[in-house]
Parts: sequence; structure tokens; C-alpha cells
Amino acid sequence: MKLVHWISTGGLAALAAATAYAQQAQPRPQVSAQARPTPRMTIPVNALLPATSALFDSYVAQDKMPGIVGAFGAGDGPTLFPSAGKISDAPNAPAAGPDSLWRVYSMSKPITGMSAMMLVEDGKLNLDDPVSEYIPAFKDMKVATSPDTSLATRPAVRPITIRNLLTHTAGLGYTIVTKGPLLEEYERLGILPLSVSAAMEEKMRPVRPKSLEEFANRVATLPLIADPGTKWSYSIGLDVMGRVIEVASGMSFERFVQTRLFDPLKMRSSFWQVPQSEVGRLATNYAFVGDTRTPLDPAATSVFLQKPSFPYGGAGLVMSARDYDRFLHMIQDGGTLEGVRVMKPETIALATSNLLPAGVVFGGVGGGTGGTQGEQHGLRRGRLRRARGYAERAGQGHLCLGWCGGYDRVGRSVEAFARQRDGQLLPGGPDTAPPAGGRGAAPGCGEVAPMSVMDAPGFTGGMLDRSDALRHDPEGLAAAQRDWRARLLVLDGLLPGTTDDGHLAWTSMADMPDDAEPILLGLDESGRPHFAALLNGMRVDNAPAMRSPALMAVLAALAPGEAATYAGARSVIDWHVRHGFCAKCGSPTEPFRAGWARKCPNCGTEHFPRVDPVVIMIAEHDGRALLGRGKGWPPGRYSALAGFVEPAESIEEAVAREILEESGVRVGKVRYVASQPWPFPSSLMMACVAEAEDDAITLDVNELEDAMWVPREMVRAVLRGEEGPFVAPPPYAIAYTLLKEWAGE
Repeated sequence: MKLVHWISTGGLAALAAATAYAQQAQPRPQVSAQARPTPRMTIPVNALLPATSALFDSYVAQDKMPGIVGAFGAGDGPTLFPSAGKISDAPNAPAAGPDSLWRVYSMSKPITGMSAMMLVEDGKLNLDDPVSEYIPAFKDMKVATSPDTSLATRPAVRPITIRNLLTHTAGLGYTIVTKGPLLEEYERLGILPLSVSAAMEEKMRPVRPKSLEEFANRVATLPLIADPGTKWSYSIGLDVMGRVIEVASGMSFERFVQTRLFDPLKMRSSFWQVPQSEVGRLATNYAFVGDTRTPLDPAATSVFLQKPSFPYGGAGLVMSARDYDRFLHMIQDGGTLEGVRVMKPETIALATSNLLPAGVVFGGVGGGTGGTQGEQHGLRRGRLRRARGYAERAGQGHLCLGWCGGYDRVGRSVEAFARQRDGQLLPGGPDTAPPAGGRGAAPGCGEVAPMSVMDAPGFTGGMLDRSDALRHDPEGLAAAQRDWRARLLVLDGLLPGTTDDGHLAWTSMADMPDDAEPILLGLDESGRPHFAALLNGMRVDNAPAMRSPALMAVLAALAPGEAATYAGARSVIDWHVRHGFCAKCGSPTEPFRAGWARKCPNCGTEHFPRVDPVVIMIAEHDGRALLGRGKGWPPGRYSALAGFVEPAESIEEAVAREILEESGVRVGKVRYVASQPWPFPSSLMMACVAEAEDDAITLDVNELEDAMWVPREMVRAVLRGEEGPFVAPPPYAIAYTLLKEWAGE
């Protein structure tokens, strides 16, 4: 079931060699020749991604661009790099491929954003620190009263913060969107952190600042277009952040990025200045004049072969698809790549959460950026793209990392972990305090003492935060569905799909059927959403699931956390299928609250999944345990007795009644041992041990086929795999856990 992992793009769906410069001020990123062989694959890329390969081929065939390359993947499987064409129109130009070099322009912003988050992790930055603490020139900022028509100003009501720089809410401008006299001031002061061509560079360089320090200080003299933290506007905030990183880290911006990101991640094809030795891999950048494609920045004389005036954190990098893929892979895997950790999972979760100041919303971006207007701001030119559902709402300026100001994982509405407050990571990290709602954390539930002898029962120990708050937040839920990292559980009806190595199989939300209802299973420790699909018109098999050898084999192989995830998905889907009508008026009901409830549109009654309480117990007498055998069980199988709890009955009363009804044995004292969710279809098994008053068995043949007393040593032997008078229940059943606890194994 393994396939491929994330997608980095710089064209409609990839990085293209042609640039419609007449349509966007920042040239579309380029691709170029491969510097090293692409890893061999047993199946051609065009066979694995036929539609994408055909699309890429059509772009080149229709002469929209000389060449194009994409990077597609899921999980930790191999990345696929479909490509077409060449890196320039020259007859002998190399083919476009994963190691070609192209201008990533604003995809430099995620690199700068993550670099800043590293300093937050280090305790050297706080998201709500005033920028003036690092660049004193920003202490007393002015705001233009009519920024499009006048340079008249008033004092800003609040300082610019680090958060503002990262989210395009600082009130700073950008030459591609700013207008009127303010634009003229930007140009006069050389606030032009962008390289386009060697010819244009001759005009820009004389007026441009010679260092990041000088650049930031000049920016601080310009009026803002709005008070900080009040408006989203695409800006030079990530370029100014480069100077903040220098001050906070005590080293140059480019050295920080190189030593903290590029070197550990083995991103060896990422440059602020392309070495002359690599020019053969650099794509030519083109502009369209009418219908004619004309070289704007030929590779052989590219401006990117020159050292920039200073490293432009918002638009200055040249990279390969392979390198950008490694950067995204690290983010996907919570800060680690190939065993090398560059950031903590908490930092990644913070960086990919909604960091916009309260009350600020994204309203679209134009100005020749390739962006679109409105709430559904798409991932088109120059953006990260992962899959269909992810592309619909990325780049919204919510976060600190991406094109148009945000790494394009649309932010969750709930915090992912406990050790972050007010944008500052607290001491300790993941090894000392697990994420809120994650494994080991039960907020508001008190501390549960560990079990002494027995293992945790099957279907417990889930790794997902159920995220109830997100179920009640339609906007946050929609964002989670578009999250580029979101995973969809692979199911065949109610049966789990598995990988070759026995793990649950997951795919992307792009595979969610259009008419299916997404069910939120929860968020993992990195904040990645996990979903299951409730298919329209789905039916369930009424045959006992526990009689399916295939299912039993899968359950025996799954890790506890995965089994718990599957159990939750199976139970809630089964409930939906069996409870499609209102119990009050009989009308069809509809799913809501992220799939964890149904509502009747006729009478308004809300219905929620319920579990059936079941007691499962051993009666003990004189060092022996009472075990029973149900009708139709596998040969030799014996287990604990069990039965449903009836209305107005306690657990202890249900244990005593069920043992008496099934075996005729009376019991006294009852002690609770453990509980287990049982997803067939949905029960809560409560395991107990009861002290029997005698050992006389009077069997109810309607309930049991047989019952017997088994000595403790015999139970131990059977649990160790030795032959005995019975076959033990499977390890994922709580009866197995109960026997182990009773036997002291």
C-alpha cells in the first residue's frame, strides 16, 4: 500500500521551465537537467501517475513551456518525479528532472519561516516579541492614512511583532502589490528583494541596500499600509525576518539556513547564488511577449549566477525538486528526515497551526502574483501542493511558512500540544511532556495508575487525540480536511486495509469519494488529521465478525495503537449504517459533527453513537478459574464468561447475575480489573474477577456449551503456549488480558 509522499510545485501542478512573466511579476520557477541519476523504479512514473504525466506532456506539446517536473509522494515511500520536456528551448538542452535547478522565488518563504521557528524552539525568539527588540529602527512606526494616494502618516497603535512578519500582518508593503507614492518610496530606497534578470539587476543593484541590516533599517523608515496585526497583505515580512534571524542567532542569515536546514537535510542543490559549475542544471527563465516566448533570464548569463546584494528570504532561492521534496518530507515527518532531527514535533505543530492574529482573515491576493481572490485561495503558481483537497485552501497567510505567507497546511482550530503557550515553546519538549490529548495525556481525567502484571487490553492505547472541539468547529474541520498531511484510512467495507508489513494502510484525502462523509478520527502528536470515509449507501455484513479468519489474522498483527484507531473507525461507521433513521419520528437522519453524531432534519433530534456495556469475568475458587465455551467457537477454545449489563444494574450486580445464570455458581466479592472497547459492533468490555462461594456448576445450555474449573498453573502453561485442556482466547481480546492478570503471567 505504500506509494509516494508530498508534492512540491512551482507551476499549475509542478515546476515549469516557462514563465508567463507578462501575467505575474515574479517569474514562474524553472527546472533543469539532472545532476545525478534518478533512483530506478520497477514501474515507470507514467504508469503510476498516468493522468499527471499526460498533463505534463500536453503542456510541452502545446508549447506552453519548454519543460516541467513535479514531485509526488505519500508517507515515507519513494518520491515520484514525473517530468516532460527540457530546461530551455536550446536544441541540446538537458531534460527537465528532479535535480534540475529553478528559481523558487516565494517558495523561499517556507524556508525562512521554518528557520525562524527553529529560533522559537531554541528560546531565542517569541512569536509575540516586538521586532524592535531585534531591529531597534522599528520602534516607532508610522501608518499611512491613505497608502495608495498619500504619504501622510499617523503613529501606529501597536508595534510590529515576529508573528506579524511571519503572517503578512505587519503592515509592510511589497513592490508587486503596493501602489502610488508609497510604491515610489519603496523603489527610491531600493526595497527590491527580488532578482529577475541580469539586465534588470543593473538598474536595481545601485539603489538596493548592500546588507540585510541596511535593508531592514531602510524598511523601518517607510510608512505602513495598516496598523500591525489588523490586516493581511502580501509583504516583504519574510525578507525582514532574515535580519531578525541574523540578530537572534548571532550568525548570517544564509549561514543559519545552511547549517540548520540545508546541511542536515542533505539539500545539496539549494543556492542563493548558483555556482558556475552547476549552470548546466539551471533552467532558462522565459517571458511571453504576446504569444512569443522570449528568454528573460538565460541560464548562461543568469542573475542568479551573481552574488545577491543580500539573501532575499522572501524570494531568493534556487533549488531542485528533489531538495524541496526533502524539506517538505521533514515537515511531514514532524521535524525528522532519515533519522536526523532538525526540529521538534511541537515546533512543526506550532509552525503549521493558525498563527494569524485574532480577528485577521485572509482576503485574497492579486497584484500579478498568480494568486486568486477570496476565501478559496488556491495553490496555483509558485505554491506547495499536495493533493486535491489540500490545494483548495492553501496559501492563506494563516501560517509562518509559505507562499503568500503561509506554509500551506491550513491551520487547525485547536492547539496540537500542551507545551506551547503564547507562541513560546516551554522547556522540556516531547520526551518530558507528551502533546495534549496524545498518548500519555488525559486532560481533566486525572492520572491512571499503570497495570502491574498484565499488558494493556487490545484496542486500547490509541495514538490520536479525538479532538472534540474540532468536531464542533465547521471551519476548522474544513481546514483539517484540506490539510496537506491529512490521512484517510483505507477500508474495504468494515475490513481494514493493510500494508505489506502489516500496518494500517492510509492514503490522502484526495481519495475521499465525492459523495462520502468524512469521519474525523483525530489528530496525531504532530497535529496531522486522520479521517475515515462513510460511503453513501453502505451496507454491513450481519455475520459475526469474529468468525472471519482474515480479520482475526489482521487484528493479531496490528500494533495496539493501530488496532485502537481501526476499532474507533469501524465502530462509528457501523453505527451510522445501522442507525440511519430517527428513533423519535422515523425520518432519515444525516451525519454531522465530523461524523460523530446524526441529526433528524424533520424533528431536530440529535443522535450519538452509544456503546453496549458488557461484563466479562472469571469466577475463582480454591486457586482455579471458571472458564466457559460458547456454541460454535473454534475447537478447544475456552474463555471468561460474559454478558450485557442490564438497566439499573451495577457492574458488580451484572457480574454476579451473569455468572449465576450461565453456570449456576454464586459469587460474592467482585474486583474490577480493566476495560476494553470491543468494535463488534460497539461494546465496552469491563473485566472483573469474582470470588465464588462454591464450585458446583449448573450449566445453562442455551448460553454455554461447556464450563470447567482450571487451575492457575494450567492457565499459565496455556498462556505460555504449552498444550492444555483448552485453547486461550486471542491476545487482542480482553479475556486474554484478564487470564494473564489472574494467573500472574
